[in-house]
Amino acid sequence: MQSKNIWFWVKTILIALLIAWFLRTFFVESYRVPVCSMENTLLEGDRIFVNKLSYGIRLPMTVLSIPFVQDSILGMKSYSTALEFPYKRFFEKKVSKNDVVIFNDPINNLQLPIDKRKISISRCLALPGDTLAFRDNMLYVNNEALVQSPNVVEPYYYEKINEDLITGEMKHLQIPDRGVTTVDSLNVRLLSRYETFLLKQEIDGTIQINVLRPTYEFIVPSKGEKIEINDENYYVYLPIITAIEGKEAKYEDNALWIDGEEVESFEFTKDYYWMLPDNRAKYVEVNVAAFVPETHIIGKAERIWNRGFQKIR
Repeated sequence: MQSKNIWFWVKTILIALLIAWFLRTFFVESYRVPVCSMENTLLEGDRIFVNKLSYGIRLPMTVLSIPFVQDSILGMKSYSTALEFPYKRFFEKKVSKNDVVIFNDPINNLQLPIDKRKISISRCLALPGDTLAFRDNMLYVNNEALVQSPNVVEPYYYEKINEDLITGEMKHLQIPDRGVTTVDSLNVRLLSRYETFLLKQEIDGTIQINVLRPTYEFIVPSKGEKIEINDENYYVYLPIITAIEGKEAKYEDNALWIDGEEVESFEFTKDYYWMLPDNRAKYVEVNVAAFVPETHIIGKAERIWNRGFQKIR
């Protein structure tokens, strides 16, 4: 009788683990936000639910792995690359603009399988084929100004002589002090769009507070699209041609060289999305990390379950 009871509980636990693995792999999973890159939308340590059905079911690529473990256990790899499947997604759906997306890091640890790389989180700003431009302190997608989240944290600058007034108003409005950097006669602070709005209301136009952004324009690559590579955009595309498209590429003598052959354009094999975190402190310059290919997308972040099951916007 005792052995039957033990076997019953063993079967129950195994079935429960199998169901949990199935749900976690194909439907929904909980993640912990490791850093404050999405401040103030998400905070460091937040627990979020990720819907893996939002963009279709991505099948596991590294099938020989220990369940419920991302990449290592007790200092050893938790998986084997002896059997790997190519990328495949069922019921595929496109990412929408302003979605908060979970994905595998596309540019670091390239020797690891895609589904075993570090997990990152960012907001989708532009879709495959979109023209993305930063000009006049505004972000444009297909020549339309992009309405961004009020929680986006970016560098803003103002005259250094106004520092005391700015810090005084920040304390009055209970705006967090994220530090200040001085460049010549300007001070640069990290502020959200909403915090900047409050500050400007208080100072009533007596001080100019402007966002610090570069000026450039480029196309977000889409599958099968040929993009001309030139002096103005090679630094944008060259990193993803080598790191993600897997080509031996260089740009020299005003020309693109792919696998030793000079070419004028490159045909991309994947759809890419332009994604940036809401806290843009480290993403002022064009960065390859912003290009996320379809193969690396895990799902959409939808709820913060440790803060009253809030919907992520």
